[in-house]
Amino acid sequence: MAGGGKNKINLLDDKAENEKLSEKILFSWEAPSFKSSDKTLKWYFIASFIILAIIVYSAWQKDWFIIGIVVIVSAVMFWYIHSVTPNNVNYKLTPMGVYVDDRFYPFSEMHSFWMVYNQNVKNLYIAFIKKYLPTLTINLENIDPVIFRGYLLKKIPEQEKRGESLIDKLTRVIGI
Repeated sequence: MAGGGKNKINLLDDKAENEKLSEKILFSWEAPSFKSSDKTLKWYFIASFIILAIIVYSAWQKDWFIIGIVVIVSAVMFWYIHSVTPNNVNYKLTPMGVYVDDRFYPFSEMHSFWMVYNQNVKNLYIAFIKKYLPTLTINLENIDPVIFRGYLLKKIPEQEKRGESLIDKLTRVIGI
């Protein structure tokens, strides 16, 4: 009986210790939620030309349904591009995990990470153990990636061969 009571105290001490560790901040920074690009007149001409080409081809094929879909999707896309702006996100790295604003992601739920850090992209990607969870993308604009990577390697494995997803590359190249 006495041993059981001691285990409960140890579990409470462990929980209190974990809470202290999760509150200790190793890295903290603020970065935009996504990288926005200014659209030039050339960008609008190219986008309009592509949309018009699809509409003309669909009219030639007498596929009126596609014309309607293209017009609706184009209108929503242009509205979205003009109305959505990046907001600043606060990131914190603790010994127990990562905070993205007020949401906590513990290392115990992370499968692996990879970094893309070059002239165009400065992102950390985190994959989770639960396959249905989307990959977490963290902007590393203001962080030294070498020190950050060194700390993460102590906690979760790195996937060195991975890079940007096709969707991320496409949206960056298109400028959406």
